[in-house]
Amino acid sequence: MPFLQTVLKNFTIVPMLLGTSIGIEETLAKALAKNLVNKKILVLGSTDMTHYPSYNIAGDVDRQALAIIKTLDPDALRKFNVKTLSAGKPNLHCTFCGLKTVLTIMDYARRVEAQRVEILKYANSGDVPEGGKSRVVGYSAVLFINETGSGLEPGKEIISPTPAPVSNENTLRHEVGAELLRIARQTLHQYVLQKKIPAPTKTEAPYTTPGAVFVTLKINNRLRGCIGHIYPVEPLEQAVISNAINAASQDPRFPPVKSEELKLITIEISALTKPRKIDSLKEFIIGRHGIILKKGYHQAVYLPQVASEQGWDKATTLSHLSRKAGLTSNAWRKGTDFFVFEAQIFHENSDRTP
Repeated sequence: MPFLQTVLKNFTIVPMLLGTSIGIEETLAKALAKNLVNKKILVLGSTDMTHYPSYNIAGDVDRQALAIIKTLDPDALRKFNVKTLSAGKPNLHCTFCGLKTVLTIMDYARRVEAQRVEILKYANSGDVPEGGKSRVVGYSAVLFINETGSGLEPGKEIISPTPAPVSNENTLRHEVGAELLRIARQTLHQYVLQKKIPAPTKTEAPYTTPGAVFVTLKINNRLRGCIGHIYPVEPLEQAVISNAINAASQDPRFPPVKSEELKLITIEISALTKPRKIDSLKEFIIGRHGIILKKGYHQAVYLPQVASEQGWDKATTLSHLSRKAGLTSNAWRKGTDFFVFEAQIFHENSDRTP
């Protein structure tokens, strides 16, 4: 309150305290998106991050959590929370003491089609002279930005109900794909070898236009890391930089990439169209469509190339997708929502040329 009073001077506030009721964050996010259309309102969430681990553990956990927040995927953050708390990290009491607040803000930001997420500042209590480093609490300032400022029309869903075919308007030129691969390669080397995060340098479209992209790393055609944005939350160049780093260091299935692996890795970039909900799985075409499964709080995604590379038919793909979402292999058969999208794929050859 003192910060708001200092910055905004005169304002009206509607305070909300979230409890632990199942689904409260989704209900609240939906209500906010529906009722705050075209209104000059700041939606603010407040919570601490990690509680009481050592300085280094807090920094590692908090950085992973912030990387997931930038994807605007609440389900991914839920899974990260469960996995992290079950890992037995010393003195780690929570990832967020107000996790449902963070999930609400992420869900709301998706519903109003926020284009990007900025991490303004991260620190923990061990960063000040008065704080020790054996037991700390993490803090961050995160900004969710809708640059259009238009918001959603009442009742509009996150996922467009109309098809989003690949067209000449949103198809990237070959030279753009080659440049994105170069940017990903440069990012990978700078981050792994020097722990440096390069800044975007492009000043023109499509690099400055929000883009939904995945960055996939492979060694001898075997997956070594894959992370991306289903929705366009960052400018295209920044999204490639962010996801190249995340694929190398934040994929929970793999340890961080080591310097000696750089010469073995090939990079693949998938630029996605906007997902659309389908009414029947007959609309899902293996090899053409990527697919998103949503059932309750469970969600998982496969890129279009996954099923073809694995030689899976439709039923096998959906069974694997169900298990990836933390469900039983047959859970996809009932009470499940599906969304499909297409992807334009750029990849390095084994000699690492586009």
